[in-house]
Amino acid sequence: KPICESLAAAMRLVSLADAAGVEVLVGHQRRHSAFVRRAHELVSSADFGPLRGLSAEFALLKPESYFQRDDPRLAWRSQKGAGGPVLINLIHDVDLLRFITGHEVSTVFASLSSTARQNDVEDTGAVTVVLDHGAVGTFFFSDAAPSPWSYEFTTQENAKYPPVPGGDPKDCYHFFGAQKSLAFPSLRRYRYGQDTGEPGWDSPLTVDEESNVRKRDPIRAQMEHFVRVCRREEAPLCSGHDAMESLAVILAVIRSAETQLPVRPGDLFKESSQPMLRAERSEAVFEGTLGEKLSSHLIGSTACPSGSATEEGDVSEGSNP
Repeated sequence: KPICESLAAAMRLVSLADAAGVEVLVGHQRRHSAFVRRAHELVSSADFGPLRGLSAEFALLKPESYFQRDDPRLAWRSQKGAGGPVLINLIHDVDLLRFITGHEVSTVFASLSSTARQNDVEDTGAVTVVLDHGAVGTFFFSDAAPSPWSYEFTTQENAKYPPVPGGDPKDCYHFFGAQKSLAFPSLRRYRYGQDTGEPGWDSPLTVDEESNVRKRDPIRAQMEHFVRVCRREEAPLCSGHDAMESLAVILAVIRSAETQLPVRPGDLFKESSQPMLRAERSEAVFEGTLGEKLSSHLIGSTACPSGSATEEGDVSEGSNP
């Protein structure tokens, strides 16, 4: 991830893959998490929604050695359009929340800040999204604050990250449904019991705990899935089409932060489709012109002695077209 450096490039890649009958699997490995799969089941169940909204946090402290400003190989981490937590980290959270809820983002408004490190890229930001069915969500992210509230620290799926102190589970996402609310990755569900007279703030909530999720490494699970996709045993869990949607949301975040206006990812698809259409037309014209030239050459070569030329642009015998 992301699938490509631009939406136009992603659309072109997916179009070519579709035409060739080739599957595209994009490395959004968190989709393979057992916690994520279970959260998707819970949020999609009939006794949860409809979804009213969601909140997500990604906050941790990246050490100064991560940036290595004197190392040209790592310079991209501080360069606009290449590094920064929006492209590197937030895209994972956006993709997960699309996957868990099954909804697409229709509108984005974002504010970004680079005051912590004064880099060209952001280090902290806040994003508000509106989903396709009217629910709203918020994202807060920072790679410049010590915190346990991020996917990596809360799930503890990656051995790179040390354990978080404290006995209670830490959560980084919250999903709010009409009938229940869900904390992630603890998977605690809060609801009103069946014997509640009138559900509301005067009645006590009931909490359901989750104990049946078996944690495993999502990257290993993704590689196993990759093999099955290559064998045509499974469809990609994150296809090229799917990854384009997540990229469009991230580019809408960047556009909104620059303009301080709401941005619709769908509008970015429309903008990006124009260069692709022009490129396809140019290819069609080129292929048509080349076909005409080859046809003319073949006709001419049957009417002339070997090695002679009939008109400008023909190729004489022995040359390499």
